[in-house]
Amino acid sequence: MKRSITVILVCDHALVSRLLQARLNAAGITCTVVNSAAVPTLRDPAVQGVLIDVVLVQTNGFAMLRALALQVCCPLVLLSASGRQSDLAWGRNAGASAVLTYPPDMEVLRDRLARGTCHANH
Repeated sequence: MKRSITVILVCDHALVSRLLQARLNAAGITCTVVNSAAVPTLRDPAVQGVLIDVVLVQTNGFAMLRALALQVCCPLVLLSASGRQSDLAWGRNAGASAVLTYPPDMEVLRDRLARGTCHANH
């Protein structure tokens, strides 16, 4: 039996959020969706990862990633619709534990979350 994982998905697209949340839940990953304007302080020890869409309304995924990398101690996974090399490079430089394309492979995502590192300076 796979260990349960709890993540937060930062995504401003309602349909994409619902579809991805359904896929995550089906894979045994509990997911709370927030938009970029309502990102909470993520010091909840139950949160084991944060998934961030590259394209956000209030900011962009790279800026959100850099900000969260300073405050959370869990894997940060950037989600890209295009999978461009520039997204991969910018994501890694901004502190992503992984950069995955939509729709993410659930086994790869679980692996990246399990192997992720702590980013915050606590």
